[in-house]
Amino acid sequence: MFRLQGDFVSIINKKMLEFCLIQMEVIKDRESTLRKQLLNCKIQSEFLSSMVDDLKGDPTGEEDDRQ
Repeated sequence: MFRLQGDFVSIINKKMLEFCLIQMEVIKDRESTLRKQLLNCKIQSEFLSSMVDDLKGDPTGEEDDRQ
């Protein structure tokens, strides 16, 4: 009976290890996706800021204090 308990604990430990490793991969994939989305947002933001500056007639990106 004692041996069965040890085997059961070993099986549980192995399954927990597998679960944790799988979850770490899921998180790694999610982090990669979020980094790509953040980079995409930064690129779009820079492009739109450039367009706004061009439409305002300010190619330097500096705001005109004369109003």
